[in-house]
Amino acid sequence: MVKSIFFFDKVNSTQILAKKFIPFKSNLVIVAKSQEKGYGRFQRAWYSPEGGLYFSYLLNFQENIFDIIFHIVKSIILEIEELFDLKEKLQIKWPNDIYYQDKKLCGILAEKEDNFLIVGCGINVNEDSFPSFLKSAISLKMILKRTITTNEKYLLLENILYKSLFKKIEKEELVNFLKARNYLKNKKIKITLKGKEIIDVCVDIAEDYSLILSSGKKISSGEVVKVFYE
Repeated sequence: MVKSIFFFDKVNSTQILAKKFIPFKSNLVIVAKSQEKGYGRFQRAWYSPEGGLYFSYLLNFQENIFDIIFHIVKSIILEIEELFDLKEKLQIKWPNDIYYQDKKLCGILAEKEDNFLIVGCGINVNEDSFPSFLKSAISLKMILKRTITTNEKYLLLENILYKSLFKKIEKEELVNFLKARNYLKNKKIKITLKGKEIIDVCVDIAEDYSLILSSGKKISSGEVVKVFYE
């Protein structure tokens, strides 16, 4: 059970701040309007201007951490779709991105420290544009062609937190959801794994959340560095 939710105008990183609470051994959520040093996987800088929605969960986990992570991903997708009535369904670009069409709308970062799982989420909400190095990004404002109100933004947060923290995780239902929303399905992809590159076609997501490739190989970690659009 989450005992506290902290709101800040600006932080260096919601992930970094959440980790400082680990000694208190209490589940909580950190929310910020902007981040000065937000980061994603492999410590890459995360563009975090005011206008987005940035939050991190600090959770003392007893369950499979991937159940928790993908349950949060599912909660974000469903709440965005329900609140804003999107014309097209959101998809999951394994393992940590949420896409609208071929554009990135949201990123998720999961880290472990001691017995705690820290899950950071960044949703592009009211950005008008992005730096040139983020040409594949999109915001809700760009999708809907209108500004998202403050009330809508925090209703979205409230609903995501409720669904992700208080709804029971149903493993079979969760896996089926990921399979149905798999952005990479039937696409040729390039994966980097332990310094090696694998080029293959993604055919499905397995019960343990790993990618299944056309060669029969299962990928449980690594990074999809390229999608071949043919």
